[in-house]
Amino acid sequence: MKKVLSVILISLCVFSAFASAKKDTAKASKSSKKDLAAAPEWVTGTPSNYPAVYYITGVGSGETDSGAEDSAKSEVTKIIRMKIESNETYDVSSTEISSDSKFSSSINTTASLKEISGIKIVKKYSSNDGTIYALAVLDRQQAADYYASLLHANEKKINQNIKLAEQNRGKLKSVSYAETALNLAKENEYNLFLINVLAPLKKPDTTLSYTDTESIVHFSKEIIEDIQVAVSVTNDSANLISNAFSSIITDRFMTISSAAAADYIIEAEISLTDLGTNDDKHYFVNYSLSSSMKDKATGNNVITFSKNGRAGHLNTKGAEQKAYMLIKDIIEKEFKAKLNDAIK
Repeated sequence: MKKVLSVILISLCVFSAFASAKKDTAKASKSSKKDLAAAPEWVTGTPSNYPAVYYITGVGSGETDSGAEDSAKSEVTKIIRMKIESNETYDVSSTEISSDSKFSSSINTTASLKEISGIKIVKKYSSNDGTIYALAVLDRQQAADYYASLLHANEKKINQNIKLAEQNRGKLKSVSYAETALNLAKENEYNLFLINVLAPLKKPDTTLSYTDTESIVHFSKEIIEDIQVAVSVTNDSANLISNAFSSIITDRFMTISSAAAADYIIEAEISLTDLGTNDDKHYFVNYSLSSSMKDKATGNNVITFSKNGRAGHLNTKGAEQKAYMLIKDIIEKEFKAKLNDAIK
């Protein structure tokens, strides 16, 4: 299974928000050896009550309780990040780019997690110079079991969304179900990897009903490609507007087809009105775009879209060309947004 390590690393960098805690830690490092000599063993050494085989621990310091706690939690996260960086599970050397991988990377995934769940502050110590120390602990088994529960909760949702996508094959709503399944599969990829990194003594059940993330990628792409869309534009001799609509459809991995084979039909009409010139230097035209995207099976419009405006240039032909370019830009921005809303 080919995966991307950067997704994991980015998600773990959330603790950069602890910048203030790092500042506190820098000041706290000035504590004297005498102060530290009187400190409990966990401040300067390995906490004996939390053996590494069961726990991941981190010590942080600061001028405030919150600063010390955030610093300690950040230390635990750093340890996990180091384990991830040194782990060779992910294949980052492959340069193969398949159509499935292009599709997968196009999906706006929500797989990155905001924090490592289960990190607790178990001890604190205040030195004579006012520096506060905190001990953060992550129970490997509890954390692994928690991420395994997320894994299986996501698995259930993935199966539900796959079923709904199949039931709505050829419909726009199938896109949302397919993309949701894929996002959850990517999130599970993270959960699986994190469970391995946590390395609990008793590995929780991580058996999944689906083969792997790539199988969900392939399924989702197939579902979306199965949606057939025809495009028909009146008064578009250069096909500029037709191509703009078509590009939006293919960018979402749906398929352009004939009207006979289509599930949806985009129909648009362009009209221009010559306004002439008032000074023999600048020529203007009014433009009008009227368009809709219709569900062929029901005859209902899923999108209606219209726009009016004016374009000017040094001659009438130039004004007309500019009008078409403005219409194209409008479609690429506003019609695209409407399509995304219709899919949700």
